[in-house]
Amino acid sequence: MIFPCIVIPHDYDQFDFAARIEHSKIGVRSKKINSKKTVNALKKLLSDENLIHIEKMNNNMQKYNPVLELEKEIFRLLNLVNG
Repeated sequence: MIFPCIVIPHDYDQFDFAARIEHSKIGVRSKKINSKKTVNALKKLLSDENLIHIEKMNNNMQKYNPVLELEKEIFRLLNLVNG
């Protein structure tokens, strides 16, 4: 299950993940967790009108099978090599 996220990126790919989380409307990016801006953004995420984005992500994640997806990609690549 996915819950609203507060992301405080520090380095490398964390900034990219934070941007994706904000774009999906399932979390907020912040410089520090105790700022009023972060608290207000999190309250907005928890409002009924925004919970739909979290529910949508939960539904999509329930359908996702990473092992199967990896297996399909391996076979796709093998066919490219052998084909």
